[in-house]
Amino acid sequence: NVDKGLNVLVPVLRENHSATTIHLEDSGEEAVISVAQEIARESSQVRVLQMKGNSILRRGAQAIGEMLENSKSILQFGFCHHNLSLDDISFISHGLRHNQSLKSLDLMGNSLNDFSLAILSKALSD
Repeated sequence: NVDKGLNVLVPVLRENHSATTIHLEDSGEEAVISVAQEIARESSQVRVLQMKGNSILRRGAQAIGEMLENSKSILQFGFCHHNLSLDDISFISHGLRHNQSLKSLDLMGNSLNDFSLAILSKALSD
């Protein structure tokens, strides 16, 4: 049950300052939002976040953008095999534009078009 898993995962992330890597795969939007919010906290030590095939929807994309904007710890972010809309790309790009710590970004399997890639490239170059 995803809700039970979230009830365990979120407090662990909040209290365990030694967790440095998280792999979140095939989870729902609430899991994505909760994990992104915890990583955005100042006390987070998560350096590597791998998300694959999760359901993100609009709120999830907003949470990921805010995480990227506010996280001072995240060095590697893998966001693979999601069906990203142009709005999702915009939220994520906004976060990338303001992120100072990210060193590696993996967007494999997102079927990004030229326009989406241009938005992401502009954000990364800023």
